[in-house]
Amino acid sequence: MKNKILIVVLCIFACTNMRISAQNFEQVYESTFPFKVVNRNSSIDRNFIYGSNEKNVAMLDGNTGKLLWQYDIQKSAGKKMDYRVYNQELNLIFLYAKDSKKEPSLKICIDGTTGQELWRTTEYGTAVEFEFGLEYCIYPDEKILAVTASDVRSEIDILTGKIKSKDAVAPTAKKSKPALDLTNLFGTKNKFASWAKDEATNSNLKLTYSGATNFKTIRLTATDKTSGAEKWSTKFEGTVIAPICKEYLDCIYDDDMIGLQVQGNYAFVTYEGIACIDIRSGKLLWEKKMDNVDASVGLRAKQVLGISAAPIITPDAVYIVDLSRGENNIKKLDIATGNVIWKSDKVDSDARIPQLEIAGNILLARFGGLMEVQLYIPGSSGNPDTYRRKLEWADNGGVRTYDASTGKLVWDSKSIIKTDKFNRTTSLKIDGSNAYFSSENMFYKIDIASGKPAFTTDISAFKVGKMEGYVFYKNKLILSCEEGVAAIDPATGNKTYAINTGNNYGNKFISNSNVLIWTGPKEDDLDAFALVDIEKGTLLGKIKDTRYPYFDATGNAFIKFDGNNVLRFKGAK
Repeated sequence: MKNKILIVVLCIFACTNMRISAQNFEQVYESTFPFKVVNRNSSIDRNFIYGSNEKNVAMLDGNTGKLLWQYDIQKSAGKKMDYRVYNQELNLIFLYAKDSKKEPSLKICIDGTTGQELWRTTEYGTAVEFEFGLEYCIYPDEKILAVTASDVRSEIDILTGKIKSKDAVAPTAKKSKPALDLTNLFGTKNKFASWAKDEATNSNLKLTYSGATNFKTIRLTATDKTSGAEKWSTKFEGTVIAPICKEYLDCIYDDDMIGLQVQGNYAFVTYEGIACIDIRSGKLLWEKKMDNVDASVGLRAKQVLGISAAPIITPDAVYIVDLSRGENNIKKLDIATGNVIWKSDKVDSDARIPQLEIAGNILLARFGGLMEVQLYIPGSSGNPDTYRRKLEWADNGGVRTYDASTGKLVWDSKSIIKTDKFNRTTSLKIDGSNAYFSSENMFYKIDIASGKPAFTTDISAFKVGKMEGYVFYKNKLILSCEEGVAAIDPATGNKTYAINTGNNYGNKFISNSNVLIWTGPKEDDLDAFALVDIEKGTLLGKIKDTRYPYFDATGNAFIKFDGNNVLRFKGAK
């Protein structure tokens, strides 16, 4: 089962107890291509800016904006070229035409630095890969171009155009995700899920599954690591949930929910349940049903993903969240038999328990938190199918701890901190003997054994909105909030810095400490952002009307395309 961190750093900056005014990026230059461009791109290091149309190719200096060279396609190639492909990693341009009935097409490779032709050839046809797109046949690390023509697969040296080998076992051309067959929305056929190795038995374990619905035939196969010979193969039936939007949207859950873990002499397959298999014999020892997706069907399909935690497997036991009908509890199972050692008191029927952690003899369970909701609405009356993905906070949160030996409740955050309703509970992190988590307005560090707070920090006093997530970063805890970010000392809970950004809709690391924060007027309006150094707590710049910034390796400068214009900006750092 693929798990992803629900919230990565969304953070920002400001010096301690200082309010930093809005600071725009410094514009380094504004340049213009010498013709109307259709395609634009840049090298990975942003030192070269590429632009082209059907008649011309040009390259600008990414640091100064000056024109480096221009290539007249008709004049230089002597004919129209149907395709133009720029490779960022190698800074190379490929021009090629469609095959004619008489001969293979002309192909030209241009050095992006000088604008000079490296080679041209009609030695091989374009066939399958070229029809799909030349960019999917380039392998920068090997500096080869994989080409299939007349059922002969060849490896082409990218820098010379010469055929290095034919009928070689070349890398498979990369292909984009195919359109989803709606008649088989959850379906797969003999799909690979995961693999693991077991040194004790010198075995490789391969997990696959197949089936036309979400009810699958799951197969685990063991082969000898040395000879490759099959030792055993075990199959069983189980429900494997496929996220609705995985083919169409950027989702937290974008893989089918099935996984493989090895502990001692046992292999565990997790799906909408858990199965235990003896690694030595392949015997299916036991199975237990679980429920990690809240799904409904009808005029629209809806999935609430991440409602229950992945099992914790120790050398002698398995801890699971069982939200199936009539159960609604946490269980400790014997690792060899699956027998229930203990089960907790029942939780509410609508409870969400997305995280389990174990520290010594204490099992910690986080309730509530951020859920991913995926929707599929079939098209009608000429309207297309619709896929939607949104994040929602499950209320009735908090943290509960249980004695790992008996299952008895040790402490409940709601009992310890009676003033907090825990309507929003962020991820739970364990650091030594302490647990860190937060509600929508408070951040807590709790001694795990006693349940006593080491500190409680009032985030509402920072004026950055409700908590959404946090991350440890060097000697700080970086807190992401709806209206900004803050940093606190993980030892004392004291504020290091805080700043209100207006909105805080998401982020990504641009370099080691620089983080881009989307600050547009709406959650899906990703065309305004701020750049912050989360280590120093400083604002490096803010900008609007910039949907796709091309940052350089420093993480402090970026290229912006605006129609035919190219602009470069840098931050205050």
